[in-house]
Amino acid sequence: MNPKVSIILSVYNSENKLQETIKSVLAQNFLDFEFIIIDDGSTDLTSKILNDFVKKDKRIILIKNEKNIGLTKSLNKGLGIARGEYIARIDTRDLWDKTKLEKQIKFLDENRDYVICGTHTFYIDENGNALGKSSYGVANKDIKANFFTREGLFFHPSIVFRNIGVYYRDFFRYSQDLDLYMRLFFKGKFYCLSEPLTFSRFSPADLTINKRYFQRQYANIIYKLFKERLKSGRDSLDDGKIYVIKESKIGLKFCYWARVFIFKYIKNRILDKSFFSWFFWLLLALIIYPPYIRDYSSRFVRIIFYKKFKILKINDHWLD
Repeated sequence: MNPKVSIILSVYNSENKLQETIKSVLAQNFLDFEFIIIDDGSTDLTSKILNDFVKKDKRIILIKNEKNIGLTKSLNKGLGIARGEYIARIDTRDLWDKTKLEKQIKFLDENRDYVICGTHTFYIDENGNALGKSSYGVANKDIKANFFTREGLFFHPSIVFRNIGVYYRDFFRYSQDLDLYMRLFFKGKFYCLSEPLTFSRFSPADLTINKRYFQRQYANIIYKLFKERLKSGRDSLDDGKIYVIKESKIGLKFCYWARVFIFKYIKNRILDKSFFSWFFWLLLALIIYPPYIRDYSSRFVRIIFYKKFKILKINDHWLD
């Protein structure tokens, strides 16, 4: 008999904090799941930690990649063997409240027209101290409207979605979650539980140069593909178009320092500090890496046009 949920975790050299993440999954009140873990060619103690857990819990299915192939391809390996009616995602260093799966599965079972359900998130520091809470939209209309304004949708390790054959696309080394949401947009309704049932560690150590620099480019491509799907139901990546991701050593360096300041800006916003204390860091980031000026200004214009004046032309049937 197939499990109700397939939980997928991809890890790479994640010996620190990995045990906490796995334990938070195994401690769920909802028990009918398989836990698919992909070890993406780790060279530290990750493999030993995983083997120890496999011996203790038969729900864990371990896949070992001979070499590192990246997050997207590893997740697709997990999806390829997932037997559950639902797919849940979690990342190393993140934690779940023990009631998380139980509440999400209940919602999706009772609302068959919804294709994905996330939760709100508590941001915590390295020591587990609470920094603040996420502020994502909750209702379908609010979440889907964020595709048009380019605001945040879900915290990726919080989601549960229906296993309907939607994979991550290999092209997206980064922002693969946003591309997944974009394609699920056309499959059904979205919902986010208002309770913060996921815990995300918020650390400057996560601000890797490559990740932040390339995420921005991939995200811009995704929003372009989204517009194409609104018109024809397909996008140019489906049709074989090749997109080139730019790489500049100077751009990488400036982007890195800008992200350090963005981190300080976000942290001060989360902690609800004064306007000047967070605006100062945002201003520094924009000065150091001007492309962010375009990103933030265009997002601001979209938000104002849609949420304040409803000027953006959004066909209501997309938000129903």
